[in-house]
Amino acid sequence: MGKTRKIKRTTIFWKISWITTGFIMLLFVISPLIALISTSFKPTEEQLISPPTIFPVNPTLENYVSALNEPAFIRYLINSFAITVSTTVLAIIIATFATFSFTRLKFPGNRIFLVVVVLGQVIPLSAIAVPLYQNATALGVIDFLPALVVVYLALVLPVAVWMLRSYMANVPKEIEEAALS
Repeated sequence: MGKTRKIKRTTIFWKISWITTGFIMLLFVISPLIALISTSFKPTEEQLISPPTIFPVNPTLENYVSALNEPAFIRYLINSFAITVSTTVLAIIIATFATFSFTRLKFPGNRIFLVVVVLGQVIPLSAIAVPLYQNATALGVIDFLPALVVVYLALVLPVAVWMLRSYMANVPKEIEEAALS
């Protein structure tokens, strides 16, 4: 009887510990978002005061109105949406084909090529930012949105291939065979 009560206390302690740790981590992750949203409702004067306030004293929609009245803002929003959708769709398509070849087809250098693709993620973005900019300038594609999609694809594909690899490896070959017949 006493041992059961001790186990229950230990279990309850660990549950409370996990919930508390999760809550602290959630606060840590979500606090920049709260600060961002809070600052967006502050007038300019209130954004610059020291010490800063967490919540706006005089909330206003002035920042949103001025952003939406800026003609270039809508263009930037459309560009961001187009680049995001294009990169995502192309990354899923290309990564699916690449992952299929890595998991289902056996060819010389299969493992080595997969390791090379994943090692592309080891290179920090800050190390390749300047060379990417210089190459884009030399090619004359600085203000060319498809060039940005290509750069984003190069940065995203290793992660997409790695993530899809474990999924595709667990899909039964029977499903593939049924689709082919």
